[in-house]
Amino acid sequence: MKRLRFLLRALLLLGIVACIAWAIDWPPHYWSPLDADPRFAAACYEEGLSCQKGGSTAEALRWFRQAADQGHAGAQAKVGTAYATATGLPEDPAEALRWWRKAAAQGDAEGQYGLALAHLSGSIIPQDMQAGVKSLQQAAAQDFAPAQHRLAECYLHGDGVAEDPAEAARWYRRAAENGHADAQVEFGFLCKRGLWGVPQDAAQAAQWFQKAAAQNNARAQYQLGMCYANGTGVPKDLVEAMKWCLLASSTFGNGATQWIETHEKELTAEQQAEARARAQAFRSRQQ
Repeated sequence: MKRLRFLLRALLLLGIVACIAWAIDWPPHYWSPLDADPRFAAACYEEGLSCQKGGSTAEALRWFRQAADQGHAGAQAKVGTAYATATGLPEDPAEALRWWRKAAAQGDAEGQYGLALAHLSGSIIPQDMQAGVKSLQQAAAQDFAPAQHRLAECYLHGDGVAEDPAEAARWYRRAAENGHADAQVEFGFLCKRGLWGVPQDAAQAAQWFQKAAAQNNARAQYQLGMCYANGTGVPKDLVEAMKWCLLASSTFGNGATQWIETHEKELTAEQQAEARARAQAFRSRQQ
């Protein structure tokens, strides 16, 4: 009986301690007795990605920081980017650079991309265009779309490399194929106009504008609207044209708004209502 009472008291005490720990959020998410365990770090990183996709930035960063402290390259890059963009953390370029360097040293593409931006801008460290391009090339070779897009711009403008529009087009396409919306717009323009070794193909152009427009890229939405308005690469459809111009007008500016004001009268009241309903349905899906 005495032993039973002792066990009950011990369990009660443990329960009280557990409640207190839960109330004060202890141990913190970044603490773990499994220091430097790559499996645990990987699990923390995956949990962070899950939280990030769910929109819980603060929780995601707690998991990323825990993994980063244990040497996980992907998490280190995420922490660096958070400091650089002030996403869930105070903006701190020096701290961003420190984490990007850790990640890049392990071959992480996002870390290499961040380090490249630091070299190219010269805002944190002395500007070194060639070093920036080298880091971009390393990240781009791993199919990191933002690096591929930025590398295309370097080749287009001759930043750190010899100017080479054909090479720029190649990297715009690579980034577009990896889902980068701005690259999809740029490559769509190349297809539309037949520039830099890219065959002129109106249907291909419309497809690339469609892909970027689906990501809520206003430039692409306007260009896709013009494709439907003129029947360029797609069947002419003024309802679809108005839909995409309505979506683009909120952020893209005068071009889309001017088209609506000029051509709205060409649609019946029912068609105008249908265009607005389609635009609203798109906005609802984006939320």
